[in-house]
Amino acid sequence: MILNDKEFVASSDVTIISPKDGHVINEAEGLFLKVIFEKQTKEQFAYGFKISNSRLKDIKIDVPTVDGHINWNYMNEIRQAYLESTIALTETTNNQNAMAINLNSRIWSLVRLGDIANVYSGSDLPKTDRFTGEIPFIGSSSRNNGLTDFVKKVDGQPKKFARNVISVNRNGSVGYAFYHPYEAYFSGDTSQEIQDMWFLKIWH
Repeated sequence: MILNDKEFVASSDVTIISPKDGHVINEAEGLFLKVIFEKQTKEQFAYGFKISNSRLKDIKIDVPTVDGHINWNYMNEIRQAYLESTIALTETTNNQNAMAINLNSRIWSLVRLGDIANVYSGSDLPKTDRFTGEIPFIGSSSRNNGLTDFVKKVDGQPKKFARNVISVNRNGSVGYAFYHPYEAYFSGDTSQEIQDMWFLKIWH
């Protein structure tokens, strides 16, 4: 979800939300509500069960109220308190971690991903061919670190088990990436070979 304070044209795939009481949302209130909406929609909707206007109208959201009306002032107070605590934390962190690396002091370069990493595809494993186990099965979900099932190794299955790798969804929730320090099976919807895309930044 995106908070937009400028005039725009929305496609048919976008739903616009505005208060029925005529209140004009400011930045603090918009960001407050954005977090609430995203939490609710990410828990209920995913690839294969998309958001529609009718479904969106039926979701239940927790909003601060006073005397039966939305408490817009509370949202502004929460935002201000957050900003003040963030500033205080930043000042404390900078003072206590003199040895921390300042990323702005590093030199960053564009490199080709294929030059610094081995990139390979996962392999499809239909549910009918899976055996329930304790090894995470990584699909193309945007939730739960991509984990969609648990399987066990069986002779004859594709050898698509790995650990300490990053998966990238190429179907479903395209583009989501997750780090897996544990051994997992990677489906055909995850990972893909990237040959001519210069986009990764590294520092030295």
